[in-house]
Amino acid sequence: MSEDKELDQHMSRLMNPRVRDVEVGIRTLRKIKLYPLSISDQFALSDTVTEGLQVYMKEAGDGTFSAAAVSKLIDMIRSKLPSMLKLLFPDEQSQKLLKELDNYQIATIAEHVFVDNYGEPVKKLASLFRKQQPMETESALERLTQLSAGTTPATESNTSPDSATKKVDVPTVN
Repeated sequence: MSEDKELDQHMSRLMNPRVRDVEVGIRTLRKIKLYPLSISDQFALSDTVTEGLQVYMKEAGDGTFSAAAVSKLIDMIRSKLPSMLKLLFPDEQSQKLLKELDNYQIATIAEHVFVDNYGEPVKKLASLFRKQQPMETESALERLTQLSAGTTPATESNTSPDSATKKVDVPTVN
């Protein structure tokens, strides 16, 4: 690998560790960069997917599988996929990339996009709500005591009963 490519890879990892290399190609594989989506791009992608599901559900009507519903969904994917690919691979030409992708590669990319842009962030955000919130009836002193109790070192004696000194009787003065 050339020195320039190595430097580009290193800089890419420094700038954003969530940038992935994915392999594309029908006969010969090559690696391309899959970037995480910005919030704006994530909204645009979500809107496109939602639109596709709405088109399918409208055509499917009562939920039965129909050729018309599938045909509408395929038409929508065909028209929207180039713009979706441009969001994910800004360094690539969408139409050229379409000719290099197979279904397995698209499924792998979709999985990465979902995990990186939707799945993991949702887990992180959900964990914020699982953390125990202090009760309103607790005083600030009670909350601080609970926080510091776990970090206070043990103060028990390590002296065994055998090594304890004997009790000495001291006469009382009348």
